[in-house]
Amino acid sequence: MLFWTSMVFAQEPQKTYSNFGFEAKRIVSGSFEMGCEQTECRENEQPVHEVRIANDFYMMTAEVTQSVYYGLMKTNPSNFKECGGDCPVENVTWFDAVAFANKLSIAEGFDPCYDISDIQVRWSNFQCDGWRLPTEAEWEYAAKCPNTSTSSSPQSTLYAGSNSYLFVGWVSENSRGRTHAYCQQNLNECGLCDMTGNVQEWVWGAFNGKKYDPDKTTPSEQGTSPKHSYRGGSWNRAPDFARVTYRGSASPYFRVGGMIGFRLVRTIR
Repeated sequence: MLFWTSMVFAQEPQKTYSNFGFEAKRIVSGSFEMGCEQTECRENEQPVHEVRIANDFYMMTAEVTQSVYYGLMKTNPSNFKECGGDCPVENVTWFDAVAFANKLSIAEGFDPCYDISDIQVRWSNFQCDGWRLPTEAEWEYAAKCPNTSTSSSPQSTLYAGSNSYLFVGWVSENSRGRTHAYCQQNLNECGLCDMTGNVQEWVWGAFNGKKYDPDKTTPSEQGTSPKHSYRGGSWNRAPDFARVTYRGSASPYFRVGGMIGFRLVRTIR
């Protein structure tokens, strides 16, 4: 089970720790403007629209690492095993990520969120308290972090916590062709790291490549598509793909290239 820190500082989100070796930060609920407000935006990052995040949630501070994944799944599919246990697990499919989420929920005594039957996955219990993939709205909200006292103008930053990827992420220009151990760059205002590069991150929503339908960005982003969304840039991609509003997609079976991992969230009821 989880245990709580005894002190909460005004300048740092409340934290929780897991016996499996990861940390998560409490993200305070609220409203934000989802989508790209910069001058150079892709069509599928628009229109800008208000989204309400109804509940506080915990989000893992970093991407699931190789050691955390191995500790639960007893396997390590990563392409960059030599990077070590503190580096993000990659070469994981979307199906691997949801299976890990359910297994972690059960191991920590929470309700699993997904019904999984072969390749059929349903988020059947929206009231679950277990670990799950963030929705696209939750991921972007945490990356922008608009509702903290430490952030003066978070929605204007191109990347998660900065207008320069050099301070907060690993992309093709500075990664030296590989992943890196977690949290070697600066945190964003919510105390999260590596939301700009290192590896892209699977999220829950189906992706059709079109503009946002504002009615489907909260709470569950139900939809149908042969592809699933990912966010956050990668060690082998240009900075443009690491912007907080960038939306990418891949087959849920995709695991080639060591470029996609994931982090999980848990709703606070």
